[in-house]
Amino acid sequence: MKIAITAASGYLSTEIVKATVALLTKHNVIGLAWTPEKAKHLDIEIRSGDYNDKSLLEQSLKDIDPLLLVSGMDAPEKRITQHSNVIEAAKNAGIFQGIREGKFNNVSHYIGAAGRKHQSWQSYFTHIKND
Repeated sequence: MKIAITAASGYLSTEIVKATVALLTKHNVIGLAWTPEKAKHLDIEIRSGDYNDKSLLEQSLKDIDPLLLVSGMDAPEKRITQHSNVIEAAKNAGIFQGIREGKFNNVSHYIGAAGRKHQSWQSYFTHIKND
């Protein structure tokens, strides 16, 4: 089992990587980062993790299962598309287990159509195994 953790160079993901390495081994933890050089200090395999590049994400997610998707820092309307790209890439790469960090039941900070879209991709990610 190799788990991938997105946004590996960020503060939250760095802490998640450290905790996961302590539970597994560094050989079973893959970090995805927008700028891989910024995550090299983690001493694990780092792959490209630009949420805007679905085909590159798909390559980076090969031989991974499960995936931990850590939310990006862009505006909500951009994050929805970005996270959808990660989810689609995961599905195309054959990942059957996924976890998304964040508040699943609180979409009140998303407005209008963005909120509805957020709910739909959340549901899609939750059910990725069944597709």
